[in-house]
Amino acid sequence: MPKDKLIQTAVRVERDQLSHGRLIHVVSLFPEDGKCTPEDKLKTLIDMDLKKEKQCA
Repeated sequence: MPKDKLIQTAVRVERDQLSHGRLIHVVSLFPEDGKCTPEDKLKTLIDMDLKKEKQCA
């Protein structure tokens, strides 16, 4: 999918965040037809990190 098309069809989430005393405006774009949620991706990443730690120990 072309980048412009993705931006037009994406779900847009905006928030203001305070970091080190500075206000930052954060804009997140998520594909409208995503196969998994950002939470699912984060859980997968955490699981992969835990498996890596067990292999190194």
